[in-house]
Amino acid sequence: MRKIRWYIIIIVVLIAGAGIIYITNLRGPFQHDDSDFAVKGINEVTKIVLTSRQEKIELKKTPDGWQVNNKFIVREGSVEFLLQVLSELKIKSPVSNEKFTTETKNRSENVVFVEVYKQLRRIKYFSLYKVTSNPYANYARKREGSNSYVLYIPGYNKSIRLLFVTKEKFWKSYIVFDYQPWMIRQVEMYFPGSPEKSFRIVKAGYNRYKLFRNGKEIPLFDTVAVKRYLSYFSNIRFVRWELEMDRTEIDSVISTTPEFVLTVTDTAGVQTTIKTYSKLVSLAGRGKETAASQDEVFVKQDDTKELSVARYYDLDPVIKEIKYFLTNGK
Repeated sequence: MRKIRWYIIIIVVLIAGAGIIYITNLRGPFQHDDSDFAVKGINEVTKIVLTSRQEKIELKKTPDGWQVNNKFIVREGSVEFLLQVLSELKIKSPVSNEKFTTETKNRSENVVFVEVYKQLRRIKYFSLYKVTSNPYANYARKREGSNSYVLYIPGYNKSIRLLFVTKEKFWKSYIVFDYQPWMIRQVEMYFPGSPEKSFRIVKAGYNRYKLFRNGKEIPLFDTVAVKRYLSYFSNIRFVRWELEMDRTEIDSVISTTPEFVLTVTDTAGVQTTIKTYSKLVSLAGRGKETAASQDEVFVKQDDTKELSVARYYDLDPVIKEIKYFLTNGK
């Protein structure tokens, strides 16, 4: 009799437990393990790894700042923004297995695998697929065969997938020039289409400068204008790296005539050169006129074969012609 009672009690407990689990599932449609995408304690994160079929990015926290692939310090604020994104990820809706399979089949180039670490421990892992069937342009899941979801960030109604970039140069600094006047030994501006507008400024001593046109020194010029101009080379930036153009398109842009070539030599003899190319001219006739802008320009730095995009507004302070320094404007 006592054994029968114990059997009855055990059966009642099991039924009650099953009922609790069933009710819980009714109230919350997502299994916690499958739907827990947000990263907690972002200040403790020490490494983020983003892997696509094309590239792999390892962002590692060092005493000097966040570093990309053990090569260079990342652009200011970029990792902080990514961490904020990771901390705010929420589920917008579940995705059926059939829909997920249909839209992601044979699209391995459109997935990014995200890994987040605290020291040596991986605390978060999920895959993010780029799709076009929802405004947030993504499907996400924790592992092969697990439930799939659409992720979003409250207040941000754009693509989430595009925030996880595996192109190395995306993380590079946006700075073009960052000099104080005393750091500059020489500035040379050359306009290939109008050489007569070109000039060269050379530091001749403490607070003294020389101005040259066509290799000839100009004896009389506005020294205040020169000093003011040199003060403009602090924190000159572009707005983004050009990530959408392939190697052939970039080479085609670089083969055109630059609008101007600007070279700054610092007091240690180190040169920084930029060449700018009109987007309107560079993209003309290539079916990309909509990507061209009168307000933007392509920028090539030094000997690299990479392009960035800058606004004329940001470069305008350092885009001067020789007449800017002449007392009579000629």
